[in-house]
Amino acid sequence: MKNFIILFILFLAKTTFAQEQIEVKVKNQYTSMGTQPAFEVIVPQSNAKDAIDLFKKRLSPIGLFKKSVKVEKIKDEYHIKDVVIGNISSQLMNIIVQVSEYPGNINLMFFLQSGNGFVGADSLTQKATDAALIYFRSFAVDLYEQAVEKELKEEEKVLKSLENDLKKLEKSNKK
Repeated sequence: MKNFIILFILFLAKTTFAQEQIEVKVKNQYTSMGTQPAFEVIVPQSNAKDAIDLFKKRLSPIGLFKKSVKVEKIKDEYHIKDVVIGNISSQLMNIIVQVSEYPGNINLMFFLQSGNGFVGADSLTQKATDAALIYFRSFAVDLYEQAVEKELKEEEKVLKSLENDLKKLEKSNKK
């Protein structure tokens, strides 16, 4: 039992010090609307389904009778229409999300189209771009935390199973 606890603590210490930095970058990327500025972030240990579910949850208004956001998948992109992200802009925006899954991480690209054009373009305010960088970094950190918690729960199940096996062996050894 002591060995399991020590291994578990070492595992947690390793993951604490081995965390990867999450950085959001603005890059011009190709989308169904042509080449536009995108907010790109790489999130370790996650998958596309969890990313889209969490993003829908963050965009949905809070309340009892509020409707959730409708996400439409068109080819390899997810389209969300007429959404307001108060931290970035008070205008309605269309959001295009591209998700690429790789072993061990996912690459997310967010395109924000407002009435004035795409956020991140030189023609729009730097304030909206900075707010979007903060918003998507916060989203990526939450997604990473969710993935680590999921992995931790799986490891706890394995640990519990091993502890049960140990108890069974101790009982059979006493007999």
